[in-house]
Amino acid sequence: MPFDHLLVHFGVWLAFTRYAYKTLDQTAIGLLTPDQHRSFADEGRASLPYKQFAILMAMGFVLGLAQSMGGLVYGAVLIFVVLAFPASVMNLAITQSFWSGLNPLAAIRMMRTVGLPYLALCAFLFLLLVSQQTLQMILFPRVPGWMIIPMMNLVAMYFTLIMFKMMGYVVFQHHHLLGLSVASSSQHKNA
Repeated sequence: MPFDHLLVHFGVWLAFTRYAYKTLDQTAIGLLTPDQHRSFADEGRASLPYKQFAILMAMGFVLGLAQSMGGLVYGAVLIFVVLAFPASVMNLAITQSFWSGLNPLAAIRMMRTVGLPYLALCAFLFLLLVSQQTLQMILFPRVPGWMIIPMMNLVAMYFTLIMFKMMGYVVFQHHHLLGLSVASSSQHKNA
């Protein structure tokens, strides 16, 4: 049944998004390799995928509203949403607050704090997104029909994890400006 497949894919992406946020969190505090990552349960982090989904829905609503106002407004809002999205993800990861992830002023503050490297991050994220789509297009005609959706998900998850790792590293590089504490070097060795 199509609805069953939708539920399974939603569950898989929910679990994966939780893992991606954990990877961002661990990288942001300086635990840069998977063998250094800590195992901990944080109830507040379990809701991050839902908050992320709600933020995406709100961004879609704003884009729809901007589109109804004309091409120039839509273009300006689209550029802002695309550029602000990584800042939104990083704010959500740091604060665990839906409102902080949704707030355009918080996104602007994050972009200004990181500075010019933020544009480099956006460029790399864009290149990763294009690479993901290119790989999916290359693999699409080469896999059997029953394997298309799992293959598309696997490729998307691989590139999404790289993106979250990169955002975590940017947070780590600017942790002093963002008011975050990082793991000490002895914790890096023992973790």
